[in-house]
Amino acid sequence: MAEQVLILQPDAAAGDDAELRENAPTVNDGDGVFNNFGYNGADRFRTIVEFDISSIPNNATIASGSVILSLIGGIGQQSRAGAIRRLTEDRWIEGDGTSGCTWNTYDGTNG
Repeated sequence: MAEQVLILQPDAAAGDDAELRENAPTVNDGDGVFNNFGYNGADRFRTIVEFDISSIPNNATIASGSVILSLIGGIGQQSRAGAIRRLTEDRWIEGDGTSGCTWNTYDGTNG
């Protein structure tokens, strides 16, 4: 079978994302436009992102993958280091800014 390339670019219709803040552990920011990650000297931020992978067949072999993130704003123009990890809790809810996942919970209620 010929190699195929699939580009997944989540937006409001094709994916979910949310920012989690350690110093605001019960606040949902699922409706935010931008997401922070890392540590700013006072607070730890994590961003979770879900991609719609339903177009990939169950028997597909994925030979490689990459994620490209854009830095908008911030201090200076230097590179930022980060880590990408698989989120094993698949029941998380993006939320709307008033309900949904938080630092403490995956759905606004359950942790």
